[in-house]
Amino acid sequence: MTPIRNLTGNLEKKYLELNQDVRQLHDSLKGRMSDYIIVDPTLNEFYGPSVLFDMNKQIVVSESYLNYIWSSLFFIFVFHEEASLELLKNPSASFIDMNSTSLRKDALKLFIYSKDIIKQRSYIPWPKNTISPLFKGTPSNDTEDFALKVNGLYSTGMATLFFHELGHIYLDHSEEAKLQKELKEKLEKELRKNPDFKLAPEEVAPIIAAETEADNFAFDLLFRINDNDDIQLNNAIAVLSVHLAMLLSTSSLKGLKQIFHPNLHERVLRIIQRIDSLNIKETGYFSHLAIHILVFVLSNAGIKLDSYDAGSDPYGYLLNLMDKIDDLI
Repeated sequence: MTPIRNLTGNLEKKYLELNQDVRQLHDSLKGRMSDYIIVDPTLNEFYGPSVLFDMNKQIVVSESYLNYIWSSLFFIFVFHEEASLELLKNPSASFIDMNSTSLRKDALKLFIYSKDIIKQRSYIPWPKNTISPLFKGTPSNDTEDFALKVNGLYSTGMATLFFHELGHIYLDHSEEAKLQKELKEKLEKELRKNPDFKLAPEEVAPIIAAETEADNFAFDLLFRINDNDDIQLNNAIAVLSVHLAMLLSTSSLKGLKQIFHPNLHERVLRIIQRIDSLNIKETGYFSHLAIHILVFVLSNAGIKLDSYDAGSDPYGYLLNLMDKIDDLI
């Protein structure tokens, strides 16, 4: 049994709590989450949430993917907090030693674990002697405190990804799903003949548009349910963080550029812009969070920045980073 199964009940509770009016959206959504969302424990599979339009419109996700998301979220928040602390001590800092404390070491172990999942695209046992979703109770140190926070954000973030798939069902993107399958087959066939082959932008445009529609559907559904400021803030952090986790899944900067989805970094920027439109307090926090993870991605690609200090204009710094990434990919 993988540690992530400890949160299966939390995930279902959070999903139902967040979507009290979801059942009115589509006839196929009556009943409990487990009636139409299937967590696949198959150990040799890795895939994110997706709709099976030819299988009673079920939404499926592999357990390996859930392990990836939790471990990535833990790394993201530790790295962000530690980067913020480094900047307080030294505004010109351009490097974070992730082996300097036990908390940082745990985060780095989980980052390496998450990358191994991506590389092998299958189940990998949880790292021994490392914090996991199994932790319960009162935290006695920073590592356990972060684990409890991540458990909550994970449940909300995954519910948001399920809302995205729900959007595909409600908006009836079955034709776009069929087109994507056909274009994938075409791409695979043509690449065998010509490694430089690319699909024309107009071919994939309907698919990209459908993905953007589903993103907007998920965002609108999440934030129309509750107008409590604290809950809105937590939801905003969760939805941004799971997309930052997707961003970390790439093996190179080129991987940020997607074929059948909006580019990963552009998706992050669009979420921050949507969050800003809600007038949530501490909007600068979201830009800072994205900046730290993007800087980490750039650093892993061998691109060093003089400093990751965004100063008094984090959003402006973020836009500059986005332009830099666009130039690189």
